[in-house]
Amino acid sequence: MAKNPNSIQDERKLQKQERKNAAKKEELKKSRQHKAIFIGILAVLAAFAALLIYNKCSTSGWKERHTVVASTENYEVSQSMMTYYFNTIYNSFANSTSSDQDNFKSFVEDVNNRGSNYDFIMSYAKSQAEQTLTLCEMAKEAGIELDEEDWDAIDSTIDSYKETQLNYSQNNSGYSLMTFDRFLEVMFGDTVNESVVRKCLEYSQIASKYQEEVAESMNYTDEELQAYYDEHIDDYLYVDYLTYTFTKPADTSSTDDTAADATDTTAEATDTTAEATDTTAEAAAETTDETANEASALADELAAKTTVEEFNAFMTDYLTEQAEKSLAEGEEVDAENIKTQVEGLAKTKQLKSSISEDGAKEWAFADDTKVGETYVSADEDAGSYVVYMLTATPYRDEEPTKNIAVITLSDSNYDGDSNAKAEEIKAEWEAGEKTEEAFEELSEKYSENSHHHVEENAYTKSNSGDLAEWLFDEAREVGEVGIVHSDSASATYIVYFAGDGIEGWKASVQSAKRNDDFTAKMTEYQTAHNVTDSEESPSIVTYDEAALKKVKPISLNTSSSN
Repeated sequence: MAKNPNSIQDERKLQKQERKNAAKKEELKKSRQHKAIFIGILAVLAAFAALLIYNKCSTSGWKERHTVVASTENYEVSQSMMTYYFNTIYNSFANSTSSDQDNFKSFVEDVNNRGSNYDFIMSYAKSQAEQTLTLCEMAKEAGIELDEEDWDAIDSTIDSYKETQLNYSQNNSGYSLMTFDRFLEVMFGDTVNESVVRKCLEYSQIASKYQEEVAESMNYTDEELQAYYDEHIDDYLYVDYLTYTFTKPADTSSTDDTAADATDTTAEATDTTAEATDTTAEAAAETTDETANEASALADELAAKTTVEEFNAFMTDYLTEQAEKSLAEGEEVDAENIKTQVEGLAKTKQLKSSISEDGAKEWAFADDTKVGETYVSADEDAGSYVVYMLTATPYRDEEPTKNIAVITLSDSNYDGDSNAKAEEIKAEWEAGEKTEEAFEELSEKYSENSHHHVEENAYTKSNSGDLAEWLFDEAREVGEVGIVHSDSASATYIVYFAGDGIEGWKASVQSAKRNDDFTAKMTEYQTAHNVTDSEESPSIVTYDEAALKKVKPISLNTSSSN
């Protein structure tokens, strides 16, 4: 039967539509395939980029600077910060052994190989981090924050590191070609840059500020200071004495060696030779006894003296006689050198703990020992005889301390000579109101240290150096300003004398008691916030031991002294 024309037309339309739909499906399929390929390419590129970023971060220290190794509720120490702590201590210990090349090399290699010295230094670094974090938490609880002066102190320290780099570059151009961050890496270890150092300095500044403010708030009555003094009296009583050690002559051992060599050489000889050897050995022994007896006799002779004048006169004659024995023909004894040696026999302000020999220690601090009395400490096996003469019975430091303000100028910041700048500042002081407040303003304007105000009880009579010598001059007047240069510190000090403070012994006791009370306060805080539940050593710090173990020492050259 013939199809209806309309039906045929409809069927054709349907077929045409189906072809269109099929074409669209094919086109959509291809589109999805292309899209999938494109997304895959993007994923690969993203993964590759991520790998590049990771590798870059790994070599730049980004990872270490963002890996926490120690933390408290509000503060964190990164792996890079711990590296700074570790290597600062590492450098200190290494420098202390650098004078002995063998010990230096052994020390460095042991640390680099993570031997016992590595653990020793790491324990110090952990203690430093733990104490700093604890103090920062205590400061935060007390509402203590850094101010502009504190931030300036941090900037000053950074500037000093830059100055160090500049000084190094004068002898090694490689340092001047380094970036500052690279220089810090050389100084303190890989991954340590300026931001890391600044964060460590920030924590340190917070901790120090809190300690100072709390310590200054701890005031004690005279009765409390006296009670602490009585309890720790051995730490504050001094004696003065003269002392000299007589020993067997240095060549005595060579006589013994000669006798021993003679014995070895003739051991296989005849009986007659053996008898001769015995005679030689006996003669050597007699010589040794004689030299020991000579040292003992000299000690007894010196101990018989009863005044400082007699003691010094005897020692002047003895040292002169010894010097004459080593003179070549025509040479004369250096009288000034002998005088200096005799003056060096006087020991002043000696604590009980500074005397090593127990008998001498008890004798010097005994109630019945009088000025001018002597004591001999004998070590007969070593042939050593130490003579003491007491020149001042036990006393405490009754001298008043000095209250001062100081402007510090380093020579390095003034072409090696800071005196000229100091004179300029003093002239500015003289032209002004010449008050304590005016000096403090000048200190804030010029000084390189962070203390711009008068410090009470800053110096005691026991302090030494050019600054102490100026302060304790009897002619010094309150309000006087002087310029003191210190060659040892390579700096010039402009000093404002604000008057006398409390007695030296009180200042020392106050400082010690404040330290004890502050330590107790910190321990109490740690116990209250303890995260380790350890009563023996309470801590508020949480450690990531795995990250901590990745802290590395810097590479020190062991082929020559550091």
